[in-house]
Amino acid sequence: MSHENPKYAVDRSALLTVNQVGLLLGISRPTVYRLARKGDLTSYRVGERLRFRLAEIEDYVERNRQPAASESASPALGGAKGSRGDNREQVTA
Repeated sequence: MSHENPKYAVDRSALLTVNQVGLLLGISRPTVYRLARKGDLTSYRVGERLRFRLAEIEDYVERNRQPAASESASPALGGAKGSRGDNREQVTA
């Protein structure tokens, strides 16, 4: 039995408009067009219109995810080396 609520089920293969992608990502229409032109966002032509698959937008977000501040500051993850909180090595004389 699925635990997914059918009222909120989303078809990840559904095609989204430029406006919908802009709203999802919090970016402008020109930025959506620019990302599609550069190939950063996979787009499809439907007549003269561009469309985007939700699954591919989610993939784009995941590919461009920035690590949280706590992840980059952890020495175990290659973060800060000194007590100053930056990546400069401490020099001893």
